[in-house]
Amino acid sequence: LYTLNTPTLSFQIIDISKPDSPELISTLPLTITGLTSINVQGDYAYINSSGAGLGIVNISNPASPSLQSVANFSGGCGSSGCNNDTEIQGKYIYTGGSLQAGHFAIAEISNPRTLREVFHASFIGASPTKLALQGKYAYLSNSSALLIYDITNSAGPISRYSSISSAFGNMAVQGRSGYSQVSSGFRVADVSNPSAPVTVGINASLTTATSRLLVHGRFVYEVVSGFLHVIDISDPTNPTVVNSLPITGSGSLPVIQGRY
Repeated sequence: LYTLNTPTLSFQIIDISKPDSPELISTLPLTITGLTSINVQGDYAYINSSGAGLGIVNISNPASPSLQSVANFSGGCGSSGCNNDTEIQGKYIYTGGSLQAGHFAIAEISNPRTLREVFHASFIGASPTKLALQGKYAYLSNSSALLIYDITNSAGPISRYSSISSAFGNMAVQGRSGYSQVSSGFRVADVSNPSAPVTVGINASLTTATSRLLVHGRFVYEVVSGFLHVIDISDPTNPTVVNSLPITGSGSLPVIQGRY
């Protein structure tokens, strides 16, 4: 599991091969400020920030990760602090955040050091803190808003759903289900129809809203209030907390690859 420790400005790798006893493998101090999210593809982790662009870390050796470079989006995104969350799919990186108003941008990363923006949209009333990709759809959300785009054409996405007062904020997606952590609880939604998501399950014991959640197999890993919660979602109608690991600091969106 790959995560960011925002108070100490560091990148951490945790061995989760034994879910009941995770082990910290390495910590990489960073000079990047405003850490917001992280993505992993192959031997690289892409660290997003609200103030210093996109950090690219070589993770080929989990015991000794190294910062390779810091890249910026063209068109004003990256260096000016407008990005809250990013996702990578194929040769594109997708980002959502705030730049005067909410925004959604797509850039090509064939050469990670030279990002080429191919799409940018702004909207009023919803500044996304969470971005999820599933198949041909992008889900942008915060604690009370959800926007869904069809990204079949990366240069011309089409809006399919928009609500700035939604119960589906902070959404992570896997298959036909969306998982949200808002103040009213942890929610499971059926998103098989992107134009009309529907709630199918709620765990009301988790009441702190967060965008730091990740779906992996039959579990959701959620970082909030000094804990890494592990939630069993094998029954979508009854999501259940199976473990809560204390962590230092507020943490960030976790990322999993292999047993880490």
